[in-house]
Amino acid sequence: MGPSIREKHSATRLFMGYAALSLVPILALGLVLARSYGAAANSRGLVQAQSQAELFASTAIEPLLDGTDLRRGLSTSVRASLRTLADATAADGAIPRLRVRDVDGRVVFSGDGSGLNSTPEEEAVDAGRGEPVALLTHLNADENDTGPLGQQAVEVYLPLHSKSHPNPVGVLEMYVPYAPIQRDMDGSFNSLYRDLGLGLGVLYVVLAGLSIATTRRLRRHAEHNAYLAEHDALTGLPNRRLFHRRVNEMLERSQGLAGAIAIIDLDRFKVVNDSLGHNHGDALLVRLGSLLAEAIRPGDTVARLGGDEFGVILARW
Repeated sequence: MGPSIREKHSATRLFMGYAALSLVPILALGLVLARSYGAAANSRGLVQAQSQAELFASTAIEPLLDGTDLRRGLSTSVRASLRTLADATAADGAIPRLRVRDVDGRVVFSGDGSGLNSTPEEEAVDAGRGEPVALLTHLNADENDTGPLGQQAVEVYLPLHSKSHPNPVGVLEMYVPYAPIQRDMDGSFNSLYRDLGLGLGVLYVVLAGLSIATTRRLRRHAEHNAYLAEHDALTGLPNRRLFHRRVNEMLERSQGLAGAIAIIDLDRFKVVNDSLGHNHGDALLVRLGSLLAEAIRPGDTVARLGGDEFGVILARW
């Protein structure tokens, strides 16, 4: 007998609960990967901004300094050249803020006049020691800045070098607008997020399919085991366990007026096994069980109790 409607509904609810629970680690994995990609995007943005600053420093700033230790100050010509450069880059928005510092971190030139006579930041001091620093921030976000908070930018501190001096001669501080970098990364990471979502969706569908297949196999296996527990393996008839249960059910249902119960035992069955072999003996049992099952009414029971012994329950009408 197959599973009841209640058992099917219970199995369905169990599977739906499992499907919902299995979705949790998938979503958690997606969240972790998305955050990891976001962190990678920020790091990539900082590296890209630093690369732009390094190119600007090597091609536009360092040739103007000509190896001068900036602690000695800037000449009038160098200051004028830096002014022209700062005005041009600020006008087109390429570099909204440009400062040149000495190796101790003190500002010796500021394109917008900010930061002069202020306490050197730790990042500037580190750059003066030869350690570049790149930070994602906003314009006017430092404590010594004045004015409203400006656009998002990467603040880069780079050591300035000279061919004639092995050590840094100063520090370049410049702000690189983050919006163009963000747009560039959004294009590539949007497709990455889309692929991630599709991949996790496919993974969930595959896991759900495996779960369905596994659940069905387990249910069929359980049903088969339940069938074997109450049926004879040779004849397929109910066994002694199911026979006793049906007898008790009949007695409870009919309050003692049960009908008839018969026990059938084959005489001289051992002779059949000894003379013709166990295969023929088994065939005889199967045939006899089939004939008995065909002879009873619906609702009656024929069971093999063991060996050559059969039981019959004739329900009361």
